[in-house]
Amino acid sequence: MSTWLHQFWLFSFRTAKNWGQGPRNWTADLLRFEDFHGPISTMSPNNQALSNTPGDTVGSPLNVPANPRVFPSPSPLCRWAIHVHDVRYERLPDPLAETIDNPYGEGSWRAWENSALSPSFEETLTNSLESNDFSTFGVSDLPIAVPRIAEAARRSPSELLVEALGFSIIGRNMDLMFELIEKLVKLNEMDFGGFYPFHLATSYLDGSQTCCNLLSYLIARMPPNLSFRRTYINNFGHTILDNLMIAVLKSHTSSVPGIIDDVWQKEKRFPGGEVDICGRWDADSDCIRLLLAQGDVAIPFEWKHKFCHTSAQTICHCINAIFWPSYAPDINIASGLFVKRCSNCGLKLQLKPLHTLVLTALALAQQGAAGEDLFGIIACALCLMWNGADTSLTAEISLDILLRGEQADHCSHAELSPVDLADTLAAQYQVARTGDVRIGWQIFCYLLRSSWEE
Repeated sequence: MSTWLHQFWLFSFRTAKNWGQGPRNWTADLLRFEDFHGPISTMSPNNQALSNTPGDTVGSPLNVPANPRVFPSPSPLCRWAIHVHDVRYERLPDPLAETIDNPYGEGSWRAWENSALSPSFEETLTNSLESNDFSTFGVSDLPIAVPRIAEAARRSPSELLVEALGFSIIGRNMDLMFELIEKLVKLNEMDFGGFYPFHLATSYLDGSQTCCNLLSYLIARMPPNLSFRRTYINNFGHTILDNLMIAVLKSHTSSVPGIIDDVWQKEKRFPGGEVDICGRWDADSDCIRLLLAQGDVAIPFEWKHKFCHTSAQTICHCINAIFWPSYAPDINIASGLFVKRCSNCGLKLQLKPLHTLVLTALALAQQGAAGEDLFGIIACALCLMWNGADTSLTAEISLDILLRGEQADHCSHAELSPVDLADTLAAQYQVARTGDVRIGWQIFCYLLRSSWEE
């Protein structure tokens, strides 16, 4: 069942990602499931039912290879989307094609011809459940009545639209996302409970293609009942800004989910880990699919690299996209990451955004990839302060509880500003491992202190 759900997720992802070009119907053969035998044990705690990467922390026993393969590593080179405006050039028209000769060669794909008779994306999802063409399993092999699921989906078009929108966000297909949002806007009475589109977008950032554009358009065009402020904090208590910090930690450090949030103690991979912010792998990349087929959930640390220009540009542009609008939420809303509680007095120890930034910088300094120099986190600090993050705000913090997990029979927390926290960390821990990190940390602290003194 876990493997079938994974197959449906990958079918939906691949269909959303490539909607408008290439194959119209992604069958099991086109998805090459036979090439990736093995346990499916993925975890991606998003906020959708179908658009979650399904699975459990225990691998499926189905199709386990006798001799596990050695999976390939992704390219060490990240890609970079450069934002250029007002460039005039003569467009060359692409020939329209309904079918393609090579379904595996994306370079040969052409845009579809517009056809009013063709099924919509959400209808394609429902049709696939009815036909089961995407799966290597027969309907009779499954412990659920798949046709009933398809019937239920057809009876709930609004819920199906929300699911479809989730996949368009995960697949970073902006044209499809626009189309689905327009349909959602026409439905005034809809229940979006448990759906957090901005968190979904920041969990699947792609700095090599869409950068901040998808998030920006999503913020500008979502219907009123999915207002930006209402969904700024998700069901985990994480703000959208928190999600950007998670993106930094999962992509460029060896940090594990349980360190960041106690509710993730049993999890091995962060939301959206199957998509690399620097464009070096995607959820349908061979390296990721082989990794999952071997039952490995966590992204290998050797795949990661320093907090680079591609990632820093994406994170900073997203920060601007979130806090530039006049209807933006308060940037100084308390963070939902690294939350602890004092066992002595019961006080909830919750950080402000810049405190969370300091701990993110600490993770980069101590657990970052080779070549880390903290340039990216310095750019984030400048961006946050420019958008109004207050360096004078204090928070009750216990380093004993936060970093060592030690609960004493007395209160060990103290009220600290971001600068106080950075200075305390520098005094108690060997923050800098190399000269570049040491210089970067000094510049980072200098920026916090200069802003605080002003």
